[in-house]
Amino acid sequence: IQRYEGFTRGTSPEYYARREYESGDLVGERLRRDYDSIFNSLSREEQNKYTRYRELDRVLNQTMFAEPGTEEAAVYQRYEAER
Repeated sequence: IQRYEGFTRGTSPEYYARREYESGDLVGERLRRDYDSIFNSLSREEQNKYTRYRELDRVLNQTMFAEPGTEEAAVYQRYEAER
């Protein structure tokens, strides 16, 4: 199939990208469906814990990589000083 479509044998990112585009089944959408399926299989308590963890991780990353001199950087410096 790859030779017929103008691609060399073996794994070809272009081949798979075109095939996904033509079929409409894009990797990102498939991953989102898989994520949603796994998340929805969790109990409400587990979902809440996971959501809270992701929120805390996002905020921590914002403060860790904040521009020096900003409020976020000051928050992280206080956090580090307390450790």
